[in-house]
Amino acid sequence: MSDDIQQTNWLVPIFIAIVLAAPGWYLYYDTSTKTELKAKRDLFKIQRLEKKLGIVRENAASDYSNWRRRFQDANQALITANAKLRSVKSELEKMSSEPIATKDIASDFKTAQADLEEQLESSNRSNAELMVKLKEQNSRVSALTNELAQAKSEYIKAQEKLVAIQKANQKAQSQITQDSEKLDGAVSQADVYKKQNLQRQAINRQLSEEHAQLKLEFEQLKQVLSQEVKKKEVEILTLADNSTVIRLQSNILFDSASALLKDEAKPALDQIAMALQGLSYQKVSIEGHTDALQIVGQEEWHFISNWELSAARAAAAVRYLLYSNKQLDATKMQIVGHGAYSPVADNATLEGRQLNRRIEIRIISKEQREEAQ
Repeated sequence: MSDDIQQTNWLVPIFIAIVLAAPGWYLYYDTSTKTELKAKRDLFKIQRLEKKLGIVRENAASDYSNWRRRFQDANQALITANAKLRSVKSELEKMSSEPIATKDIASDFKTAQADLEEQLESSNRSNAELMVKLKEQNSRVSALTNELAQAKSEYIKAQEKLVAIQKANQKAQSQITQDSEKLDGAVSQADVYKKQNLQRQAINRQLSEEHAQLKLEFEQLKQVLSQEVKKKEVEILTLADNSTVIRLQSNILFDSASALLKDEAKPALDQIAMALQGLSYQKVSIEGHTDALQIVGQEEWHFISNWELSAARAAAAVRYLLYSNKQLDATKMQIVGHGAYSPVADNATLEGRQLNRRIEIRIISKEQREEAQ
């Protein structure tokens, strides 16, 4: 139940991250889309106004050219009329200086003067009309220019807003990417925890099975060696690391300073070999121990220290076990000589030294060997 709650607690922040990230991303995307559409509409409006302004400018330029040509023609006519008027006045003055003046000449002069004045007035009216139309065209061009400038200003603002929204969108995309990576990491971590949890459960099941097997084998070992235990020839122990140890006192196995097995020790070793055959183990360590006294008679036995003596006794015990039961695997056997450096009692007393002189057969399971590695 606690594992399910732990997995659910991992999934809650993942779900919250998805729920919080989706509206923000949609909001940025929707705002960016609307701004891009407005910018496109403004650009289209500017292009339409520029086209319209170009047409107006072309028409104004054509009208202005026509009006300017007409104005120039009118001015030229006025100049011609003025020249003609001056010529007539000159003729009139010349004629007035003469003694004879006729009514016909005066009448022609007045007629010519009236025509010239009428032409001058017509030219002035044409000039006035041209100036009014020119002002109207200039006013229209100015209005279109202002409208175009306003449209360009709105387009620039829309572009700036679009750039700001794009930056915000990029930032949001980056945040969404980071959230997605965190989400993927969280999911990956949750998968790792789930896998580790399954592995732990499998290991715990295996350990439970191995513990049950070890307990069963320990009971079987006690049953097989029950007679030797009663005789106090053998002691069966379970140590703190869950390893099983069969302890034999060396006084029933060897003489003092000797590594030769006694005949009375062999039945107990036979029973131990039979018990080992029915057990599942990774390794069997046969370990020799001595007391702290100096060896006496080392010249006869050639043991110059308790190291050699403890190792030799362990080797003798292994050799007999393999000889007694051919089905034991020699590759799973090992010999250890501790000498006097792993005592179980005080070497200062006779009883303590007797307890320290011993052979221990340590049964190492696969589980204990993996823990040791």
